[in-house]
Amino acid sequence: MISEIVTRKRKVGRPRSQPQQKQALTHDTTHPPSHPSSSSTSAQANTMIQAWSRQIFRIKSWCSGNKLKVQFDVNNKPLGDEGTTLTGQLGIMVRNSYRVPLTYLNRKSVPNHIKEGIWKEVQDNLEFCTDEFKSACMDSYRRIYKDNKAKIKAEHYTAYMFPNADPNVASRVPSFVDPD
Repeated sequence: MISEIVTRKRKVGRPRSQPQQKQALTHDTTHPPSHPSSSSTSAQANTMIQAWSRQIFRIKSWCSGNKLKVQFDVNNKPLGDEGTTLTGQLGIMVRNSYRVPLTYLNRKSVPNHIKEGIWKEVQDNLEFCTDEFKSACMDSYRRIYKDNKAKIKAEHYTAYMFPNADPNVASRVPSFVDPD
């Protein structure tokens, strides 16, 4: 029981968009083996690929050419179950550290080509998407990015990395250093 929990625990630094691989597997799970004789290994690899695609795309028809039918209210907020899944898919896209790295100082400093790529993907996968929805979509993007970065920073960032570091190091600035 405890060993199962340990193997399922998320490793720090691994993006959420990648599948969690078990240590018993020694082959590359993203590319099925080319050996026709290893059918069980191939089936296991296909299962891993399907699990990976479920993590990347919460909506099964996302990026498949089928367009999602979402209704919007007067404030351009998505309604119903489709709206909930659309917001969840947007969260998956924004939390993907390969797509939107957390290395930017704040959400305003994320380059426009990344934001436009997210908006284009949303447009391509919705049947009816007005330009007025862009502001609501980008508001949701900003909120998700801010919350995700704050959560990751609170969990994994330590201001003083060394165990014997002085937390009042700023008060011990040498006299020849300009404080400004």
